[in-house]
Amino acid sequence: MPVTIYIISIAAAALMAYLGIVNQREVNRKRAAIDMLASLEADKEFQDAAEAFRDVRDGKGGLLAMSQLLERVTGGSEKALKSQQFLIDNYLNQCELLCIGIYYGAIDELIMFKWMRGSLVHDWHASKDYVYAIRESSGNDNIFEYLEKFGKAWNGPLDPKKIDGVEYKICFVTRKDNPYDLLNGKGKPDVTQGSFFRFRTRR
Repeated sequence: MPVTIYIISIAAAALMAYLGIVNQREVNRKRAAIDMLASLEADKEFQDAAEAFRDVRDGKGGLLAMSQLLERVTGGSEKALKSQQFLIDNYLNQCELLCIGIYYGAIDELIMFKWMRGSLVHDWHASKDYVYAIRESSGNDNIFEYLEKFGKAWNGPLDPKKIDGVEYKICFVTRKDNPYDLLNGKGKPDVTQGSFFRFRTRR
C-alpha cells in the first residue's frame, strides 16, 4: 500500500507540474499578444505604414491598381509610388508576422481574434489581388500565406449559414473551440485554458 500511494503521489505531482507548465505557456502567449499590440500602437513607422495602406486600399482601384500604375510611370511619380508601395509592403509584412506568431503558438489567437478580426479580414480581402499578382510575378506561392490563412478562416457571417450546400462560418486556426460561442456571448474563455483546458460554455 505505501508503494502504491508513493507512485500515485509522484504521478499527481508530475501531472500538476505539467499542467502548471501548460498554464504558464498560455499566460505567456496572452502576454505576448498584448505586448505586440501595445508596441504596434506606439510604433510610428507601423502607424505610417498602416495609414498608407488604408489610403491606397480605399482609393480608386485599390492596391492592385497602384501596383499596375507603378509599371507605367517614371521620374518623380515612380519614386513617390515606390515609397508608398514600400510602406504598404511593410504593413502587410507586419500582419504576416503576427499571423505566423499566432499559428506557431507564440501569440494567443483568441486575443488577436477579439482585437483585430474585422480589420485583418477586411485588409486581406482588400489586398488579395495585389498579393496574388506578387506571387505570380515572383513565382512564390508562399508570400503572405499566413495572412491569407487567417484572413479566410476568420471571415464569415455572424451566424453560420449554408449557400448552395456550402457552409460559410468563422473558424479559429489554432484553437478547437467554437468562435460563435464567444461572438454570441454563450461562452467565455477559461483562464486555465491550455492543451487540456478548452473553451467552457455556459449551460
